Amino acid sequence: TGIQLLPEQRGLHPNCFISAEVVHWLISNVEGVQTQSMAIDIMQKMLDEQLIVHAFGESMRAFVYGFYLYRLVTDKDTEKGKDVCYTWRAVTVWLFKETFCLKNDRPEP
Repeated sequence: TGIQLLPEQRGLHPNCFISAEVVHWLISNVEGVQTQSMAIDIMQKMLDEQLIVHAFGESMRAFVYGFYLYRLVTDKDTEKGKDVCYTWRAVTVWLFKETFCLKNDRPEP
């Protein structure tokens, strides 16, 4: 199963998720992600790359673990004049590459 998105409702962007839930999902479902710290690092990279943003547009420089809402950046953001455009497919490919690189860049024991 995938990351649990919040149901669409008035005042909440589509494709929102809770930061703590996505961290636990990464640990449980992505090979090579074994700790909370590793999962948070991946989400921080996604925030830095503007693949995700705070759900209500707050300018956050650090991914915060807990009951914080983030959302996936979508094609509709481009229509509103923003210069980023990612789809779920692009995020999945990016996440796979990041996880694969994290796993393979570690020195052999």
